[in-house]
Amino acid sequence: MPRLGVISKLRTRRVPHFAGAYAAGCWIVLEVLSQLVDMQVLPPMLYQLGLVLVVTLAPGVLVVAWFHGEKGAQEAPLREKWLLAGIA
Repeated sequence: MPRLGVISKLRTRRVPHFAGAYAAGCWIVLEVLSQLVDMQVLPPMLYQLGLVLVVTLAPGVLVVAWFHGEKGAQEAPLREKWLLAGIA
């Protein structure tokens, strides 16, 4: 099997798809939170908390996308577990 470049591996593992879906979902959630804060239904602190969660969970989403983006059954390798533990 020939070695693939990093860009080819990213495409094969569908990391851009996962990142795009995560970004779109987070944008929707933050927009809803923003509207609720503007209407004074929620306190402004909840929007800030949502923004912090979006930013801090992004590396974990990318790690999961890298290891589980290919089609078929997947098992979590030890390296993935260590990376996720480090991110946590």
